[in-house]
Amino acid sequence: MRFLALSQPALALLCAMLSAPVLGEVAPPPDFQKVKVVEHLGEKIPEDLTFTDSNGKPFALKDAFHHDRPVVLTLVYYDCPSLCRPLMDGLVKSLKASGLTLGKDYDALTVSFSPTETSALAQQNKARLLPVIGAADTDPNWIFATGQDPQIHKLADAVGFGYTYVGASKQYAHDAVVFMLSPDARLMRYLYGIEFVPQDVKFALIEASHGKVGTTLDRLVLQCFQFDSTTHRYGLYAVLFVKAGAVLVLLTLLTLLTILWRHEVKKKRGAAT
Repeated sequence: MRFLALSQPALALLCAMLSAPVLGEVAPPPDFQKVKVVEHLGEKIPEDLTFTDSNGKPFALKDAFHHDRPVVLTLVYYDCPSLCRPLMDGLVKSLKASGLTLGKDYDALTVSFSPTETSALAQQNKARLLPVIGAADTDPNWIFATGQDPQIHKLADAVGFGYTYVGASKQYAHDAVVFMLSPDARLMRYLYGIEFVPQDVKFALIEASHGKVGTTLDRLVLQCFQFDSTTHRYGLYAVLFVKAGAVLVLLTLLTLLTILWRHEVKKKRGAAT
């Protein structure tokens, strides 16, 4: 399920447009048409983009990758009054419950898409969230960053994240989504919502790492699950069970035929004696 961050005035405006009589298909304002996510699975994000971390130091995106670990990417704005906070709270809660460890099994990067936000705000959010997963608020493996418009828009476009600033409410309208990237900065999974099933988070990170994180049992269990692009959840792989059932039926028939054949051979030997 996707969520959209809108203020009350903006929400009222959008509802009015949707409920208005259709007198020729009135399209929503161009700004709201931007608020969507277009998945770019398998594509690589530009690693030469530069941002500023929570300590006020500049860094390139490439510095957050190539540690042989997948990266959890979130695009938020730190002063978001409604959607970003529950999104981040839900994410860290699921990461903690997944059993995976920051800096060992995955890294993370959170970038503000508001060019007016400061490193101090980034540090406040980092200090609030990292203790939830048992990490220090100085842990370098989860970068909380800010940036300027050209760099922010290039990153947002690369991951297919559309957002818009609503001047009337001085807020941003955007979707709630988490991006799972491989160690070489390729988009592997999109998870939507503000609450995430820990198993889905774990499976997404295992897939993004190409099976390099998690236990052997985790990787074996993942073979029985498949990501559903309509629900954006992992579910039991039905085809696998159909195949397993067919194999089981075949083995049962072969066993039965073997027993009958042996019985017939013994019967013939007994008659000959």
